[in-house]
Amino acid sequence: MKNEFESSKDRTDRTDLQSLTEQEEAMRQVLDDFRMSVHAWSDATWHQPRRISAAEHKIWRRATAWALGCVLAAGALITGVYPLRHKAAPTQTAQQTTMQQPIHEAPPAARPQTSAPTEEVQVAQEDESWMTKVDTDVSRQVPAAMEPLALLAAEDEQQ
Repeated sequence: MKNEFESSKDRTDRTDLQSLTEQEEAMRQVLDDFRMSVHAWSDATWHQPRRISAAEHKIWRRATAWALGCVLAAGALITGVYPLRHKAAPTQTAQQTTMQQPIHEAPPAARPQTSAPTEEVQVAQEDESWMTKVDTDVSRQVPAAMEPLALLAAEDEQQ
């Protein structure tokens, strides 16, 4: 009985072993076919002709985009600075015209010296009036924005 049991076990093992080898061979064959098809596909894809002209168009597009961006940035800067410069231009021209206006009275150093005391007094008065005129033109006691308040304060002091 022992032999019969062992022999049946051996037979089962042999059939299992044969079926395993057959299955392994079938699996190996399937995997080899799959491997060959993948290699064939990749070789066909790798050896296809490619177009390079698309990359050339991208370079020109990028250069054009940069140039347009620079032009837009320069335009934005100019439109921001240009009005500011023209706002300051009237005040600058007003300052230049006051500086360039001929002074009707000559400064004291340019006048000829006289020996008469009455002329010296007259020259001193002219110098005084000239300095007063320059002082009022150049300096202000109150800024322009505060002038209405200063006038009100002056009226209050007078009352």
